[in-house]
Amino acid sequence: MLASYKLSGKYIFISGFLFTSVLGTLSHFFYEWSGDSTFIGLVCPISESAWEHMKLLFFPALLYCFLLCTLRVFLTQLLFLIVPYLHSCYFSSSSSISSTYFGSIKAPL
Repeated sequence: MLASYKLSGKYIFISGFLFTSVLGTLSHFFYEWSGDSTFIGLVCPISESAWEHMKLLFFPALLYCFLLCTLRVFLTQLLFLIVPYLHSCYFSSSSSISSTYFGSIKAPL
């Protein structure tokens, strides 16, 4: 259990680094590609100042954190929906199997 937790932490770190690096590199060009859109200029760099270069890291990392939290909530909700369903399917099928094969056998008193 602990080893899988460390592996998932490593996966989250590496995927976050790659996501932020790729999106940050691409966001350097988004302002020009958008035709100098004002909205894109709020989250992507428009000049070569230090603050504009901070946008290259901050907004892609913020988006990754938002996606990670959304995915975590979605998977948690999915887990709470699927596990009881699978549990009920297993026990309903196992009771029908046991009644089919062992229906005539009664436990001794």
